[in-house]
Amino acid sequence: MAYKYVFGPVPSRRLGISLGIDLLPFKTCSFNCIYCECGRTTQYLNERKEFFPVEDIFSEISDYLSNNEYPDFLTFSGSGEPTLYSKLGDLISMCKSNFPEVKIAIITNSSLLYREDVRKECSLADVVLPSLDSARLESFIKLDRPLDKDKLNLIILGLIEFRKIYDKEIWLEIFFAQGINDTEEDLESLYQAIIKIKPDLVQLNTLDRPPAESFTKPVTKKFLEDIAKRWNDLPVEIISRYKNRNEIENYSKEFEQQLLNALKRRPLTRSDLIAAFNKPMVEIAKYLDILEYEKKIKNVILNKKIFIQYIGN
Repeated sequence: MAYKYVFGPVPSRRLGISLGIDLLPFKTCSFNCIYCECGRTTQYLNERKEFFPVEDIFSEISDYLSNNEYPDFLTFSGSGEPTLYSKLGDLISMCKSNFPEVKIAIITNSSLLYREDVRKECSLADVVLPSLDSARLESFIKLDRPLDKDKLNLIILGLIEFRKIYDKEIWLEIFFAQGINDTEEDLESLYQAIIKIKPDLVQLNTLDRPPAESFTKPVTKKFLEDIAKRWNDLPVEIISRYKNRNEIENYSKEFEQQLLNALKRRPLTRSDLIAAFNKPMVEIAKYLDILEYEKKIKNVILNKKIFIQYIGN
């Protein structure tokens, strides 16, 4: 069967082996982010629609899952904002009813979470990965170039309200661009928003692929590390991966072995690891990056929480 809506599976930095589901015509979005790897938005809208028949999309998902090993996640993302798809909740329910063991993730720019129907539909997923690149209107407009330029406060409120109804994992991503949302005022306003949103994880990111706009510049890894240290009361990790041990300042072979030994005994959450080793997540994540890259560990869902599981020697 030739697939139109299903793509992959692909190895994901955050979700292991991810089978992508694209619900929209190419580059249909409520934002026109300067850093988007898919390029500039060509269909700019906030109106939810059933762009493609939900039965057709589910047919492809069903065909793949019936004939292949389950991926770690079905991931609703693709080339635009997935919550613009008006049958998102129906599609997730169909997947859960027919393939109850499948895990579902939604990657969203958060632009429609102020809507109760969108929050309700997203709550059906196992993991939701929203983004919030700025809590300052000036930076938000420059970086994300939203269709509705006056809804930043509504977006933040939507994230806060979503947390109240969602008892599974929220991984909040923040993308930093040099000279746009990296000021002291930006960092403080973001911090104040995050403590109200209460995500399970804050993921710091910057440019590592060709962006929609060539003027987009990455911040340094040190900048991200300094933010993580500054926000040491938050569950922070840096998405920009470490692949070599020589990238880790003061690398400890002993700590890596301690980490592996703990994971060999049983799967652990990130909070478990922070408590067990009395280290910030930003430090632990460096070692997890390498172990995951070497296929020694992976993320799994148990009792609505994300655990890190040992899988190899």
